[in-house]
Amino acid sequence: MTQAAIQEQVNTIKAATKKALRSKESTQKFLVDAGIIEEKELSKDTKKKKK
Repeated sequence: MTQAAIQEQVNTIKAATKKALRSKESTQKFLVDAGIIEEKELSKDTKKKKK
């Protein structure tokens, strides 16, 4: 991975962090936006926790 690619990922995470709030939904959206989890994983987790 090149230095430029690493820096791009860091910048993406920093930008997503600035947008994230402390609520559960915003935290999950932050993780999806940052590419840490995928949207389909989010749906499973949300469904499990609501039951």
